Amino acid sequence: MQKLILLSLFLSISVLGYGQESEKYKKLKTKVKYREGYIINLDSTKVQGLIKTSLMNDAKIFGVVNFVYKDGSKANFFPGKILGFGYFGSNFISADKKFYRILIEGRKVNLYERVVKNHNVAVGAPGMPSSTYTTSSENFYLKKVDEDEFFFVPFFTFRGDLMTYFKDCPELVDAIEARELRRRDLKEMVRRYNYCK
Repeated sequence: MQKLILLSLFLSISVLGYGQESEKYKKLKTKVKYREGYIINLDSTKVQGLIKTSLMNDAKIFGVVNFVYKDGSKANFFPGKILGFGYFGSNFISADKKFYRILIEGRKVNLYERVVKNHNVAVGAPGMPSSTYTTSSENFYLKKVDEDEFFFVPFFTFRGDLMTYFKDCPELVDAIEARELRRRDLKEMVRRYNYCK
């Protein structure tokens, strides 16, 4: 009986101590580059902690998540190793070995974003060295709730591609064809499609 009481006491203390913030965690929490957030493990367990963000490189978060547990320990998570994560109003999912930021979750279609880092080379004038520079670009993806594949929204052929993608909503197709809606209106297109009959 005494062993049972001691075991119960130990388990109670362990459970209570599990969610407490360590001093290291509290110190990191005050730094600008750490945001309170969460990860969702592969078993769908949501774990609260800190997400390290990059103020200068938004594309970095789409490749790896630097996570700090409440006990102060750190871990890096790559796409496929967690189901998703989130912080400060931004929620991400892991799919196709990539992280996607959720922009709109709808009844029929969802809109996602990925920021991609591009490495470029500028050829120098004769006798001058070449230079390299990095840019980042936003890529948008659509995914119908009853489909598994992500649809990349192209830059140049988007009108025809979106007319085909949204073909089961004639009012939306007409608005795209009439150029009432352009690529910059992608969120509006998704909203209209989600309420299309």
